[in-house]
Amino acid sequence: MNRILASLSAASLLIASAAAQCANPAGGTQLTTWNWTFTNDDGITSSHVPLGFNFPIAGAAAATFNNVLVGSNGFVMLTDGTNSAGLPGNSTYGSVTALGGGVAGDFPILAPFWGDLWWDAGTTDGVFVSNNPGISCKISWVNVRDYFAANTLNYSFAVELFVTGEVRMHYSANAQNVTGQAFSNVVGVSCRNGVAAPTASDFFPNVATSTGGMIYETYPLNGFDGSGTSLVLTPAGLGWVTTNCSGTPASNSLYGTGCYDIPATGFYELLANATVASTALQGNAMLLTRNANGYTSVWLPGVASALYVAPTAGATVLALTDDG
Repeated sequence: MNRILASLSAASLLIASAAAQCANPAGGTQLTTWNWTFTNDDGITSSHVPLGFNFPIAGAAAATFNNVLVGSNGFVMLTDGTNSAGLPGNSTYGSVTALGGGVAGDFPILAPFWGDLWWDAGTTDGVFVSNNPGISCKISWVNVRDYFAANTLNYSFAVELFVTGEVRMHYSANAQNVTGQAFSNVVGVSCRNGVAAPTASDFFPNVATSTGGMIYETYPLNGFDGSGTSLVLTPAGLGWVTTNCSGTPASNSLYGTGCYDIPATGFYELLANATVASTALQGNAMLLTRNANGYTSVWLPGVASALYVAPTAGATVLALTDDG
């Protein structure tokens, strides 16, 4: 069968790519080994869980980490499989200070929804890990709820780590912090290692950036506005750029087989002229993140000036001519 050729606009390509990042937070193998008794939910973490790859995070005490300690209260600490420098205490819930880390050497923390969580014992509720060795690892909190909340208020969320250093956080449509406790939940990433906490960001529905090793947002009771959404954190130097998306995960269908004379090494859009190109591109940005088979693209409208880094005085000027 001949291949069906289709012309896709850049906008449709980018929308499909963004939608593909909206993943279901469920799935994987249940974690059952914890350093706490199930009747005492203030026990904090699991045993070390291998990622299946080395995860890089700028500004940390070590260049890469290959394991995580999973916190029952909605965070993970990156580790080397043995140590856990700076592990938060039993009753540290959604603390910006704890996310930042107090001293040099504290290991990084990723907080998809750090608060005071609880779930019912069983095979369908709790924390699950799904590994794609050499590519990604997803940790999911499935059918959990805030402490003191009724089991009718269960929700799910996940954090997904990629070998590229990208982090994605996914939230079910009913995710909300409705605990009776008097503290806020925190969402964010920190290399820790004594990093200073910046001003809080606004993740949803905005694009957020940071230039240091930490980015976060805190949510008061009933204040979480990311339900049914995925938050994508892309490393940018020592900092991060975030985007978010919502909707049904993207999929593809196989229409046939045949002789492919164009290798699947990239994608592009051909713009008719400079005027069309200027209208489509001016002031916008596109992030390309390396994956196992190519690149994942995210379209960032209106943020080019925020991402632009001016050349230094020592930069080489390229004196190019027209069409040079």
